[in-house]
Amino acid sequence: MVEQTQRMLETWSDGAELELHAELSRLTLSIVARTLFDADLASEAEVVGASLQIVMDYFFNPMRWFRIREHLPLPSTREYWRAIRRIDEIIYRLIRERRETTHDHDDLRSHLLQARDQDGGAMTDTQLRDEAVTIFLAGHETTALALFYAFYLLAGHPEVQARLDEEVTRVLGGRPPTAADVPNLPYSEWVFRETMRLYPPAWAIAREALQDCELGGYLVPRGTQLFLTQYLVHRDPRWYDKPEAVLPERWAGDLVKRLPRCAYFPFGDGLRVCIVQEVRRRLEPLHSLTFLAKLPSQSPGCQA
Repeated sequence: MVEQTQRMLETWSDGAELELHAELSRLTLSIVARTLFDADLASEAEVVGASLQIVMDYFFNPMRWFRIREHLPLPSTREYWRAIRRIDEIIYRLIRERRETTHDHDDLRSHLLQARDQDGGAMTDTQLRDEAVTIFLAGHETTALALFYAFYLLAGHPEVQARLDEEVTRVLGGRPPTAADVPNLPYSEWVFRETMRLYPPAWAIAREALQDCELGGYLVPRGTQLFLTQYLVHRDPRWYDKPEAVLPERWAGDLVKRLPRCAYFPFGDGLRVCIVQEVRRRLEPLHSLTFLAKLPSQSPGCQA
């Protein structure tokens, strides 16, 4: 993460105007590619990123609920299937290359290839592809959004940025961060928690009732789609003082333990909690700490 972030920062120059979300999307895509495939997708980052965006836009289109749409020769449908084919071509190529290599690699792709079920069976290429696409989507776009919103909040709250900068400068002294530094950077973690409280990358998640049940006095028939909206729950005054304010210090002490279950759930909850996002929460400070370690100590406020 640090290596890829430093490579990106080397292409930046003082006074340049950048489209920050696009820069962060390319960054997180490169990190996912290295983590998952130990591959450098710099030359294909634009293709993969654009294709993933097309797939996500299609999925969140309200017309998506009409399944027949996937079989109609509509321009959006054709674009959707073309995007999937482009992603598949790259992922299947990477899977094929790893199957053919004799070298040991310590990436997720290799661990998935070596995995065996209870009967000793290995994963098929299709299963590997599905796992890869899931991690690409979960680890690419959501991470880029979380980072983007963190810098968005810092831009509007210079006092928060100043305190964050002071902690980073004191602990790191200008050197690149490591995972071992994270426990010594509590305010940095509070900033990320507050960012994901106010602007969770996944602002709502869906669940489907597997059987008839009752919730809060309401009958929920089997098959009902239920939406749990983090964006609203995280701003509920029952759980948070001054819920619309940016107050990273609210996370000091034992607030996490005192909150009721699902009063703060940027990663979902239950059996389908997002493991990719949970890992991201633990390691994500390394992204932005690398940014901040290179900022001037008296930075007037993030202008990105």
